[in-house]
Amino acid sequence: EGGAAGRGGVPLEAMTSSAALTERLAQTVSEGLAGFRAQDKFFKAQAGILAAWLAISIATLSVVAYAGRSENQLGADVRAEVAIGGTVLLISNTSATSWTDITYTLNGLYLARAAALTSGDHATLPLKRFRKGGVAGKRVPRDLVPQTLSIQCEQGQFQTSLQVIGSPP
Repeated sequence: EGGAAGRGGVPLEAMTSSAALTERLAQTVSEGLAGFRAQDKFFKAQAGILAAWLAISIATLSVVAYAGRSENQLGADVRAEVAIGGTVLLISNTSATSWTDITYTLNGLYLARAAALTSGDHATLPLKRFRKGGVAGKRVPRDLVPQTLSIQCEQGQFQTSLQVIGSPP
């Protein structure tokens, strides 16, 4: 009823067309290589340069795409904005888990701590809350530009670059 079957239950007609397609592809590739071999050395040099450029471009894009990924295991959303009292950091917990025993590190030097931030909640941290070396340490200079913020808690950690939105009043 269904026609003759070849290997693996595949109909012979399909195997024949697949074999013919493979043979046509092999013939096209061999003709292309023969045509390339017949070209002069300047054409081959240009083709080599183009192939090298293409390989380098693909490698660069792959590295940038891989390195540019941010592992935000906490589900943190962070913004820096200028308000009337000075620059503030707006931190949102977009994850399904509450954060506990939180340490915020600004520019790798200044610390602020919080007990918890529940799931779906947000916190506003003015730069005045950060201290160098902890609670009794030096305050953040008035002209400090926030560049990075690191969040560490019992649930994990996250670090991000900051860009201040807005201008001073």
